[in-house]
Amino acid sequence: MTETYRVDLPLAQKDRLKAKARELAVPVVTLVEQAVEMILGGEVKPITTPREVTLEDAGEIFLAHIEPAQAALIRDLCREHARQPYEYVLSYVYLAHERGETATMVGETVLERQAPASGTAFTDALVCEHCGKPLAASKRGQRFCPDPDDGTAGCGRQHELARLHAHRAQRAKGGDNRNAPTPQNLDVYRRAAGTVE
Repeated sequence: MTETYRVDLPLAQKDRLKAKARELAVPVVTLVEQAVEMILGGEVKPITTPREVTLEDAGEIFLAHIEPAQAALIRDLCREHARQPYEYVLSYVYLAHERGETATMVGETVLERQAPASGTAFTDALVCEHCGKPLAASKRGQRFCPDPDDGTAGCGRQHELARLHAHRAQRAKGGDNRNAPTPQNLDVYRRAAGTVE
């Protein structure tokens, strides 16, 4: 009788395992079975001493604790763009900071303690940094208008995209294209958008 176990490995470790299996011309499962037998037979001692946790490790640990569909999406993006999960996690943290967002994972009691008395508005951001319109801030440190409910890009996102495009244009003038994404054909999305009613 066989019992199935699912083990999530860091992308770098998966790549090394696949490369070794190709080198030896054996299935990956065979390598894993041999490693387990070696440990159970006492030939190799399991790692028991704590080791330094790298950013790559932290990214994988984070993915193990979020919705599987979200984790799969991040892993797909990593494979497609040759990135690591921690880069996507940290880039969202940076984006949330730039937008002036509050962490939604913070417990409600903490947010309630930080909230102003009812009827009191935050006054530390009175003008949207992107569109220049008056801003009734709903949270401390808010810099941009709230995101619209219709799913379009809000001022915070537009501000970051404009900054990113300006940065890329500046780098392109200097001939630095090492991290430039490959151009995508958006025609299929435009056609699909035209068929939606």
